[in-house]
Amino acid sequence: MITNSVCAKYAPTAPNPRLWTIVLVMLLLALAAVAVCHAVEKHGSEAILARSCAERPEYRFYNPNTGRTALVCLTEVGKYGVYVIDQAGHEVTAFLKNKMKFFCQVKKSLENLGYGLIQ
Repeated sequence: MITNSVCAKYAPTAPNPRLWTIVLVMLLLALAAVAVCHAVEKHGSEAILARSCAERPEYRFYNPNTGRTALVCLTEVGKYGVYVIDQAGHEVTAFLKNKMKFFCQVKKSLENLGYGLIQ
């Protein structure tokens, strides 16, 4: 004899959208902190000097492959600083071009990395 068995329907509840928003924001903040730490960890006080290029860039370069923008300026110590930001405007890295005394050298270096001068 065959009997009909009744199965309870399991309807999983959708995850709370607020929870995912909070997780996403925390992840983005963590990534931003890592990027900022990278610049100072790797480049030390030079990164702090190069950050001044964000406020007063003399030249702007754009890399279409990465979507990043490099802001370049001559810092107060007489060296070219490079401040790189991502598409959202968050810092990726900041450093000085210590061995380069002329803008054409900095330009060539950034062009070799895929950047093109936009200003």
